[in-house]
Amino acid sequence: MLVQVQAAVDEAATEEMMAEGQQLYVDFCAGCHRENGRGDVGPTLVNAGSLADVHGTYQRIMNGGEEMPGFGSVLSPEEAHAVGTYVMNSWGNDYGVMTQETAEAD
Repeated sequence: MLVQVQAAVDEAATEEMMAEGQQLYVDFCAGCHRENGRGDVGPTLVNAGSLADVHGTYQRIMNGGEEMPGFGSVLSPEEAHAVGTYVMNSWGNDYGVMTQETAEAD
């Protein structure tokens, strides 16, 4: 029973994180990556194998890179985890939840 309760709590937390991440994505990312993740100014996020690198994805969100600006001055680490989780699990991607532990792992 405890395992089922924990699984339900984890699922609810993930759904909440995905919803927050989707809104943050629309607010900060869709201008370059489009709402459908297919990219325009920014590269496509559809079936993007590079998103499997959780640490790299977090670093890119916070610090930017190449032509992408960093969002560390406007997003908290928790917000970056939410948007990271959203992009890592949308448009054919299935890379799990971004947490502080996974974002800091090398």
